[in-house]
Amino acid sequence: DVYKRQVSTQSTWAIAIAALAKTGIDVSIFSDPSESNWVCIKQKGHSFAVIQIWNGGINLNKVLKKGILGARKAGLTVDSVYAFLCPRCRNNEPTVGVPMIAKYLKELNLGIKKVWLDVEPCENCWYDDKGKNFNYIIQVTREFTKAGISLGMYTNLNMWHQVVGDHKDSIFYQKMGLWYAHYDNVPSFNNRQFYSFGGWTKPQMKQFKGDYQLCGLDVDINWIP
Repeated sequence: DVYKRQVSTQSTWAIAIAALAKTGIDVSIFSDPSESNWVCIKQKGHSFAVIQIWNGGINLNKVLKKGILGARKAGLTVDSVYAFLCPRCRNNEPTVGVPMIAKYLKELNLGIKKVWLDVEPCENCWYDDKGKNFNYIIQVTREFTKAGISLGMYTNLNMWHQVVGDHKDSIFYQKMGLWYAHYDNVPSFNNRQFYSFGGWTKPQMKQFKGDYQLCGLDVDINWIP
């Protein structure tokens, strides 16, 4: 009957949409995945990886090239990296840290298309003044733009408010896609209240599982439509 045909059609569309969607992992600078780790991740059904290029306290990820090449060899797409810069950390001044990252990417010459800026709370990393934190992030953004590097923002509602409060600027939500974290184990943008902040209204990627043990690694699981 008509109802059954409607349900069948909806189910078909749901399956088609799910088939087009992708899941992937991100790994921090503290991970150094082997080729077998990457192969295992691919075999688990994931299709992409995002690797940290910069940690505020450590600076550059010296095994980034190994990670990118290993992931790609296993069949994973790696076209972006993420960076956590913080104003109270060594070498993290916008005019120091960003040029270091830009130079490193140029030297690696691996076709990385985007850097995701990681904005989240960290002990002794940020100023107590949220306005100063906001201005710092704007300065970092401008330095990346000056270097010709495409940007996105990794954060979530709580992280953003803890670091910068209610501040927002069109430089973010008009020019930078949002990768938001909400650990509900659901690979979809099903929770508007968790990504409608800072001026953003539509995300590009969702981190839906955090601190997940997979193939011997501590990873986060992400979804893109």
